[in-house]
Amino acid sequence: MKSLLALFLVFDFLTSGTHVMIEVWGKPNSLKNGKNLGNITWNSCMMACHGSEDCIMAHLRSQNCYLFNEVTMSTVNRTKPENMAIVAFKSNVTNEKCFDVEPTTIWGYIFHYKNTSENPKWIYYTISLARNQWNHMYMYNYSCPEGTWAVFRSDSSIACYVQFYSTNGAGDFNYTYSKTGCEKQTGSPPLAGLHYPEDMSYMDNLVEAVKSVSGIDSFYSRIDGIRTTACQKTPTTEECMSVKGFKFIGQPVKNFDHYNWVTNSSSREKSGYDCLVLVADKKKPLRVDVKSCTKNSPLTVQLVFCSKPAFT
Repeated sequence: MKSLLALFLVFDFLTSGTHVMIEVWGKPNSLKNGKNLGNITWNSCMMACHGSEDCIMAHLRSQNCYLFNEVTMSTVNRTKPENMAIVAFKSNVTNEKCFDVEPTTIWGYIFHYKNTSENPKWIYYTISLARNQWNHMYMYNYSCPEGTWAVFRSDSSIACYVQFYSTNGAGDFNYTYSKTGCEKQTGSPPLAGLHYPEDMSYMDNLVEAVKSVSGIDSFYSRIDGIRTTACQKTPTTEECMSVKGFKFIGQPVKNFDHYNWVTNSSSREKSGYDCLVLVADKKKPLRVDVKSCTKNSPLTVQLVFCSKPAFT
């Protein structure tokens, strides 16, 4: 170890940039809540912390490796080299150089999304030395509010979903009611659009769940999209069949690539058939159609999907 401090190694961390492990002389006041990995080398112990998405401190005692996250980490007493007690803090230092002097503040941030029942979140933490003791503070930035569901998409973005469905089978969710209903949900998300395959996959799973709970195997689900007034007169033109022919109140839909249509986006069987819905028809694949914004036509609307981008 270089002097009192050494920079162990630098990796490109998958979700939160470059992390390093910083060694200092120190001894945790408690091992009670640490994760004991057993008898492994110090280098392996530090590597285990570095590779863990929620570990911020590693410690070796009696040849046993202990890992700590932001909750389980206790205060750490600063020790002298002759005590041979050492800890390693995970940091977001990026200059890839060893410190010339012992730092008094170490900071970091980690994106935590694996092995947790919570929605993905950023963990921001600061570890500070004062009066020969290391203390830490932390805060969270959740991707999605509690009560919503985080859906990872193919471009690494995250959508926060919430939905509501008819508990009595009445299915009276017209477009206006659905729009307002979404706004009343946790986080006030608007109606959901189909931006990526993962959106349709999530909706498909929920539709199947509602089928099981309600005992109804054919129904509509409200999603974002209502035909513009101008395109109600000319629904079959190229522009009106594109996303430009519809108004979206949520995240703008770029194209209809992920819309599996019953016919196509120009469908307008009757006046007022201008709202996009998902069609669950027994065992057929989930499809999109343009149906009434106000009345059942001819199926009932049993489910409404709401979503917004994460961290908004």
